[in-house]
This record gives sequence, structure tokens and C-alpha cells, in this order.
Amino acid sequence: GPGISQEAQEQIFKMFMVAHDHAKGYGLGLYIVQKAVEKLAGSITVVSEPEHFTEFQIVLPHQLASTVQVVS
Repeated sequence: GPGISQEAQEQIFKMFMVAHDHAKGYGLGLYIVQKAVEKLAGSITVVSEPEHFTEFQIVLPHQLASTVQVVS
């Protein structure tokens, strides 16, 4: 992608935020992803250099299978 400015990076996880004029969509994707990651006790970070790249890193905690309840 075209990269995201530092100012926009501080806002991109807000509902309906679109980082630039030529973006497609309604500004819900990163908001939804962040909420899902938070529910899973994880974290999401962004590194971007305008005009060059954007990188997102999602880290989720490892949970032992014994802690998962199976409902049948």
C-alpha cells in the first residue's frame, strides 16, 4: 500500500476512519480486527513509512488445549 502518515496511524483503529482519499471501504476493517484481537487478549501494532509500506503485527497468546471447553 501507499503507507500511512504518522498522524493517521494514531486514528486508524477508530470506527469509520479512512487513512487517505483513495482508500476503498468504510473504515470498519481495522476497527473490527482490533476489537477481535482485544477479545482474544492479544495486541495489534502498525509500522508504516508513507509512500513505501505498511506492516501490521498481530500477537495472540498461546492457550493450552486443556483450557478450551468443548460443548456438544
